[in-house]
Amino acid sequence: MNGVRAKLFIVEDEAIVAMDIRKRLQSVGYEVLGVASEANTLFLQLKKGLPDIILMDIMLKGDIDGIRAARQVKELYNIPVIFITAHVDDDTFQRAKITEPYGYIVKPIDFKDLFNTIEIALYRHQMEKALLLSELKYRTLIFTATDSVLTLDENGLITSINPKTIDLFQYDEEEILGKSIKTLMPDTFVNHLERGAKRFLNLGRPLLSDHLELDARKKDGALFPVEISFSQWHVENDRFFTLIIRDITARKQAELELVAAKSQLEKQVEERTTELTALIDESPLAIRIYDPTGRLNYQNAVAKKILFPFLGLQENTEITIYSDPYIAHYKLWDKVDALLSEGGTFSTMPLFFDAPRFEENLVDDRIFLFRYYALQDTSGRILSIVNIVEDLTEYYKAKEFSRELIEKRTLASGIFSKLEDERLRISSELHDSVGQILSAAKFTLEVFERTQRESFPSITKAKSLITSAGTELRNIIYSIHPVVIPVDKFFEAIESLLSQFSKTTQIEVYWEKEVQNEEFVEEFRFHVYRMVQEAINNIAKHSEATQITIRFGEDDENLYIQISDNGKGFDMNSKSGKGPTYGLMNMKQRAELFEGTFAFTSESGKGTIINFSFPNVMIYEQNSANTGR
Repeated sequence: MNGVRAKLFIVEDEAIVAMDIRKRLQSVGYEVLGVASEANTLFLQLKKGLPDIILMDIMLKGDIDGIRAARQVKELYNIPVIFITAHVDDDTFQRAKITEPYGYIVKPIDFKDLFNTIEIALYRHQMEKALLLSELKYRTLIFTATDSVLTLDENGLITSINPKTIDLFQYDEEEILGKSIKTLMPDTFVNHLERGAKRFLNLGRPLLSDHLELDARKKDGALFPVEISFSQWHVENDRFFTLIIRDITARKQAELELVAAKSQLEKQVEERTTELTALIDESPLAIRIYDPTGRLNYQNAVAKKILFPFLGLQENTEITIYSDPYIAHYKLWDKVDALLSEGGTFSTMPLFFDAPRFEENLVDDRIFLFRYYALQDTSGRILSIVNIVEDLTEYYKAKEFSRELIEKRTLASGIFSKLEDERLRISSELHDSVGQILSAAKFTLEVFERTQRESFPSITKAKSLITSAGTELRNIIYSIHPVVIPVDKFFEAIESLLSQFSKTTQIEVYWEKEVQNEEFVEEFRFHVYRMVQEAINNIAKHSEATQITIRFGEDDENLYIQISDNGKGFDMNSKSGKGPTYGLMNMKQRAELFEGTFAFTSESGKGTIINFSFPNVMIYEQNSANTGR
């Protein structure tokens, strides 16, 4: 208080006494805010500022005496009052006592007694304010708590409750207060409470706190799970218990759901583990799993069936990562040591295994690729080592076969290229030699015919034969002359070929195209053109057909070509050697250049059907690198 002991206000009807009291109080450090002789002046002064304590004479001027004034001060301002009076009769004392004064000073005043009474009153008021504040905090906490709070006496009777208790147990307040805790709790808790009380008696001190989970009981008898925290305390010789009860229905439900979810998760993990194990067992790769020390813990079916017997290892013996003979043979110790100590991965090159060197009972050489992976946790600790072994033997065999196949295709493509060159040479020679001779012979006959007056039928016939020979020669030259088909003119070239064929042979040709993309690679365009040409020429020469149908179709993976006629056909089971064998072989070889399939069916009197099928990846322009002419 900035050096001031306290602020006081004096209400005294005798001015001389009031001045004396004021002077004495100020001399010892108190601040006197004012002096009044009657109650109304006091209340006017209190509106301007409140003192810490009021010295009040019981007998005052005016209509209101000191006792009534003290009662109003207590009600309005809660300021402590010390009565100063010369009257100590019993009636006056009883009236004054009702106002709960903080002391009495009897005139004449002993100022030492006055100072002590003031200090005691100030201290008492300060303690009461602190207690009131503490009680207010406690009551606010209790009444706003989301848990039920009860107080019990030593007999287990409920002495106080908060609003949450009413809400939780569905009782009215008067139905609970004074009742036994057995109304709300089962005997289990009551017994536990009694043991705590006995412990208090035996040890001489309370059990400060305890904790229980059990089922409480509502007014309608319904049980529900609660969590109870309680403590014991005492005032003088009386013991009390404070209970905090929390409804844990939602938590218990969540725990049940968590247990169910955990069980479901464990079941799913078990199922997934079983599935994964089955997948690993069915894997075409040999898989082995080692622990962090390098000891084998697991191997799948492929490892048991192929790898172990080949390496001469026995399943019933303890096997470590160092037991594999190829580790020593190919000197892989350092990599294995680093894997077990530092983690990471490493992979071998494809390793050739000379069978007798590793296992004398085996004769087939193999090629294996070994990969190792260290599985580590987030801290880098190695959990296990996974070894995946791939048998590359068949792959390399297929690769060798593929290389031989490519060589055969290249050779076949070269042969067809040479054939085209030879066609060009023959067609040029026919045109330049035989063609010129026939033209000269026809010209000579025409000159002779114009210079003679007589008619020579033999000359006319010879000229007609020479004309027919020239036409046939041009057809031969056209059919064998190499063709160059632009990428966007393929079907146009096919249509032109069929149109020319139909005019020459008088065979009707029906043309069906259900293909959107004609951007075939150049070699494919050339060979398909020749295959169609070969097929229709064979039909014209051998089948006696009057109609040919050609269909081009496709799906997401293949291009299909079908060529059929209504000719006489032939018996496919006949061994007479008759039929267009050379032409069919020529078409088959051309189809195989593009991994295509070739098939034909024929029956006497029912014509012939030829089918081609080509994978799209081999024939379209973006894959032109796949083939070579």
